[in-house]
Amino acid sequence: MKNLIEIEKELNKIAKLKEPLKTRKLVQLMNYMEAYYKVFIINPTKEQMEKPEVKLYEKISAMRDI
Repeated sequence: MKNLIEIEKELNKIAKLKEPLKTRKLVQLMNYMEAYYKVFIINPTKEQMEKPEVKLYEKISAMRDI
């Protein structure tokens, strides 16, 4: 499993890509985090929203061109 630092490094590489490849890669990264970090939470608590993995997931989500 990739740790958060590795995911952040991958994110930095993806950020330099052009659309639509950039958004596709961001979605793949989000899917990875959903599977391994269980960051997709229905009705999250404040504590859950403060977790580093959830904050990184939100950052990735905000970078998408949708």
